[in-house]
Amino acid sequence: MQSTAENIQSPEDKYESPSELLKCSKLDPREKLEALDQWAFTVRSRVDAVSEGMTTRNDGSYTADVELLRDIERAREMIEHAIATPSHALPAAENRSWVPGHKGQGAEGFSSGYGGSAGRGTGPSGPENKA
Repeated sequence: MQSTAENIQSPEDKYESPSELLKCSKLDPREKLEALDQWAFTVRSRVDAVSEGMTTRNDGSYTADVELLRDIERAREMIEHAIATPSHALPAAENRSWVPGHKGQGAEGFSSGYGGSAGRGTGPSGPENKA
C-alpha cells in the first residue's frame, strides 16, 4: 500500500493525470496541493532543461510536458477555489434586530414593546414617535 508521503513526493509515478490526483480520497486538499507542487517542479525541470539546450527531445514529450504544466495549474486552481469556498458556507442570516413598525427593537426584534422580564413597563419602545 502506498503511503501518503509517496503519493506526495512522486505523484507522476502514482497518478496518470492531475485530474486523477484530484479524485484521490487518500489525500486532503493541502496534501494534493503539495503533490501538485512537487509534480510541477519535476515537469518544469524537464521543460527548462530542453529550453536551455541541456537536452533535446524531439519525440513530442516537450509539448506534452508544457500541457501537463497547464493541467497541473488548473488542478491547483480548482483545489484553491474549493478551499476558499467551503461547501458548508451558509447564507448570511437575516438581520431581525430592528424591523420598522415593530415594537421592541431591543436587539431581539420580537419583544412586545412593554417592559422586560420584570413586568409590563411603561409603554411602547423603539424609534416610532406616537405622540
